[in-house]
Amino acid sequence: MNKKLILPIIVIAVLVLGFIVFKPSANNEAATQTPTPGASPIDTSDWKTYRNVGIELKYPSDWILAEYPDSNQPVDIRFEGEGYMFIINPDGGFGEWPGYTPIQVKVIGRQVDAGEIIDSTDGFYHLIFTLNRSESAGFYFFRINIDPKIPLIVAKDTIRRILETVKIY
Repeated sequence: MNKKLILPIIVIAVLVLGFIVFKPSANNEAATQTPTPGASPIDTSDWKTYRNVGIELKYPSDWILAEYPDSNQPVDIRFEGEGYMFIINPDGGFGEWPGYTPIQVKVIGRQVDAGEIIDSTDGFYHLIFTLNRSESAGFYFFRINIDPKIPLIVAKDTIRRILETVKIY
């Protein structure tokens, strides 16, 4: 074999082998990426405020609030706007969410484990997560359903804005 070809072949082989051995995994890349700054906070001065059962949050003024009581405590709190249904169950449990992609959402200034899925039957986007209740050992269970007619980037931005206003007392 030609000696002039051997050296370039060896160099290429070493480079390829080095790339394969030392290539960072997708998980490591995601963990080391610098987060991009979020969108600037929006003006929520015309939004309504919900405060009950140890939780407070703001929601768009054109949304409708419905509490489904069980005695004196709501068991299901729903905020509904065109294409949106934001549900909080004050006594919700904590558990696995089969079929949901694990993600994190920012609530009360910290990252919270959540799950998201786009329903294959109706195309709705669903986001679920739980938050600890301060006055008991229970959890608040959140479920957010978004109509597929709303662009996902707009829907996620609306969710982010609402979650930025959540307070637990």
